[in-house]
Amino acid sequence: MVFKQPFGSIKILTASVLINCYNQEPYIAECLDSVLAQSQSADEVIAVNDGSTDGSRGIIESYCRKHAAIHLIDQKNGGQLSAIETAVLAAKGDVCFLLDADDTWKTDHIARVMAVYKARDDIDFVYTAYECFDGCADVAREYTSDHDHGMTVLVTLAGVANIGSLTSGISCRAHFLQAGFPVTDEKLRAAYRICADDYVQKATSVAGARKFYLNTPTANYRIHGHNNFAGHKRSRQEKFRNELRAAMALNYLRRHFLLEDLAVLDPSREFLTIPRPGRKERRRCVKAISRLKTRGAPVFLTAAYWRA
Repeated sequence: MVFKQPFGSIKILTASVLINCYNQEPYIAECLDSVLAQSQSADEVIAVNDGSTDGSRGIIESYCRKHAAIHLIDQKNGGQLSAIETAVLAAKGDVCFLLDADDTWKTDHIARVMAVYKARDDIDFVYTAYECFDGCADVAREYTSDHDHGMTVLVTLAGVANIGSLTSGISCRAHFLQAGFPVTDEKLRAAYRICADDYVQKATSVAGARKFYLNTPTANYRIHGHNNFAGHKRSRQEKFRNELRAAMALNYLRRHFLLEDLAVLDPSREFLTIPRPGRKERRRCVKAISRLKTRGAPVFLTAAYWRA
């Protein structure tokens, strides 16, 4: 499917919703209903059935028969990153919205996020605050108001920051999201059978996406017994394995984007792309400089950093 614009018209941004689904029979209908209830409709909805062994596929198929915008893609089980990759590479919209099959959105999620992209053509990645439901009613906010992160390539490669949200709060302009796919390293694909949002956050930052945080909690994150991390206290072993996986991803992304030599890049210049930097951003910049220095990159603080 190709979305055509009327001749001579101003380009209208189109939205693709990308759902990854593995054995979510109890929740997938509610997920799809929340997409269909959006005040601004999606131009396409791609649901990837990642080899489900329950009734998930049949439910998605029934929605496809009723709604022309919904498309089902079947694949053998490959994990969350594999399912997201399949959807990303099939998407035709200008902006892609990620959604886990057990989560939902508030009715204004697409409209609020698309409003940012329409108002700011320099913004490439928007993520939102989110509200937990079913197991608790907490609202997770990163800042007290909307926040423009500017560029985050070097703070990401230095392992200082991971800018983004859980899967269902993430959106990105398609070309920046697609830049990180396909993932050609099978060991990395296996490492991200779950928690693929971590890879998406890193890949879009290293690809050069300018990121924006929307403080309105329009994504709903379901807390239930099958969540892998919700309410789960991680052991030291789990934490270390997560660090290893993150290191694998960053090493892969350096090669993928030809950024193995960081000597010519100065984190303080990246810092200056943030319109209103706070204490958190200053600490990240200094930490990135320290880490990159130890890896042999001769970085330094420009005078402009101290004036920011």
